Amino acid sequence: MLDSPLRIRTVKHISKLNVRLRPNESKVMKHPRFSLRRMVVALAILGCLPRLISPVSAAPAYNERDGLLVIEAENFHSKANTSFRDWYIIPTASPTPTPDPDPDHSSDAGGGQYVEILPDTRVTLADTLEYGVNFFETGHDSPRLNYRVRINTPGRYYARIRAYPLGTEDNSVHVGLNDTWPLSGWAVQWCDGETEWTWSGAQRVPGNPCGITNALYLDLTAGDHTLMLGMREDGFEMDRIIFTTDPDYFPTGIGPAAFPEIELPPMILTQPAPETRVFIDDTVTLSVLATGDGPLAYQWTKNGADLEEATSPVLTLADVQMPDSGTYGVRVSNSNGSVTSSDAVVTVSGGVPAPILEQPTVVNGSIIITWTNGGELESATDLNGPWLPSGNSSGSFTEPLGSGNKFFRIKLGP
Repeated sequence: MLDSPLRIRTVKHISKLNVRLRPNESKVMKHPRFSLRRMVVALAILGCLPRLISPVSAAPAYNERDGLLVIEAENFHSKANTSFRDWYIIPTASPTPTPDPDPDHSSDAGGGQYVEILPDTRVTLADTLEYGVNFFETGHDSPRLNYRVRINTPGRYYARIRAYPLGTEDNSVHVGLNDTWPLSGWAVQWCDGETEWTWSGAQRVPGNPCGITNALYLDLTAGDHTLMLGMREDGFEMDRIIFTTDPDYFPTGIGPAAFPEIELPPMILTQPAPETRVFIDDTVTLSVLATGDGPLAYQWTKNGADLEEATSPVLTLADVQMPDSGTYGVRVSNSNGSVTSSDAVVTVSGGVPAPILEQPTVVNGSIIITWTNGGELESATDLNGPWLPSGNSSGSFTEPLGSGNKFFRIKLGP
C-alpha cells in the first residue's frame, strides 16, 4: 500500500506513538523499504485514520420479499474509508466539496434525493488518474456505503442499479457483501443514459467496457447481511438499488418502493482491539462501533462478569495495575436482541516508563524526531546493523531529508 503515491499534504493529524520497552530492548522505527520521507508519511497514516467506519444510522434494515430487494441509496446504515472521497446525500443544506461540476439531479430521483461521491476531480480522460484517490479498481479500501438487509429467500440475486452516468469517468461502481468483494460484484457499468437516470445490471468485462447483463450478481443465503456499494470513479451518482432473483426483471422509472420494514438486533461493525499490552499506570481504551434499531445499550464485561458503570461504546481503564489484566468484551443490545463482541485481551506488565515519540516535523528540508521519557537514539543504514549511537539522549534529533535510507531506534539502559 505504501508503494502507492502518497501526499503528505493530505495529513491533518499525527497521533503520538507510545512505545513501551524493557531495559536493553529496542524498537525499530523504520522498515527497510521506507525512506525518511516515507517514514513520516507512514506515521501520519497511523494517526490520521483512527476509525475507518463513520457513525451509523438507525434506519430499519431492508427486507427482501418474494425474491426482490429494493434499497434507497441515500438511506444507508454506515459509511467507511472516506478519507479521500466521501458519499454525500444530494440535495444537502451543507456545502459539498469542490470540484463538483455536475448540476443537481434530485428532481427525478426517487424520494427526491440521491448520493454522489465527491469531490469529483476526474471528469474526462484528460484529467489526472489517481489510484486510491479518484479511482478504485476494486472495492477493497474504496469509500463505501453499507446497507443492512434481511434475505428470506436464498438464491442468486441479480443487481439493478439506478444511476446518472455523466460520462466515461463517472459511470461505474462496485458491489460487495459482508466485507468481501466477489468478482461477480466488480464494476457495474453504464454506457447509455448520460442525460437521465438509468438502470443498469451489466458488469464491465475485458473487451466489453459496456458490460454483460446478469454477469453482476450476489449469491445470498437466508439471514441478515451487509450489502456494500464501493466507489470506482469519483463523481458517480446513485439513486436506487435493486437485487432480484428474476434475471428477466428490469425496473422502469424510479422502480418499486424500498422495503425498510424489518427491525434487527444490533450488529457490531468494528470490534474492540483483540490484544492490548501495556505497563503499570498506563491508560487502556477499548471501543466498539455498532448499528441497530432504536437506542442501543452497552455493557462491558471482564472475564465474563459485568463491569459496574461500563455502559458506553468506549471503555477507559486509567492507571492500570496488574489485576486489570484479563479478557474484556462488550454486549450490545436493543429491543430486538443482543450481540456480544469478540474478546479483547488486556495484559498489564511491569517495566520502565516508555519513550513517547512525538509528532515528527519537517523544517527547512530536515526531519526533526523528538521523544520523551529518556532513551538514546541509535541509527543504522541497514536493518541488521551495525547500530551506531547518535550521542543524543536529549530527546531531539535532526536529520536532513534525501540522505538515503536510515533506520532509527530508541534504546533504554546500557
